[in-house]
Amino acid sequence: MRRLVTACLTVVFAAMSLGAWAATAKTKSNLHSSSGTIENWDASAHTLTLKAAKGSTVFSVDPDAKVWVGSKSTGLDDLAKDVGAKATVKYAQSGGQKVVKTIRVTASSTKPKSK
Repeated sequence: MRRLVTACLTVVFAAMSLGAWAATAKTKSNLHSSSGTIENWDASAHTLTLKAAKGSTVFSVDPDAKVWVGSKSTGLDDLAKDVGAKATVKYAQSGGQKVVKTIRVTASSTKPKSK
């Protein structure tokens, strides 16, 4: 009886894990990527404008978006000083808007700090 209960619980946990993995894979597949130069960051409107070869695109930025400058994790508040730097964003289409989930600013292209 104990083996039967253990086997049933193992099957249930495996099914739950597979469902969580499938949901994660689906979420990641819904993300799109765009790269360019940060043209503008509007902190009050939570919008980021990236300029690429095809023109400028305005993105809405999720308040919980993750931001990295090189390998260092920073916050949305730091984006204003990265205007002019190269960046790549990962975004999802939601309600007709491109909503950014992650922003990666290229560390080597960030502006030098003024003294």
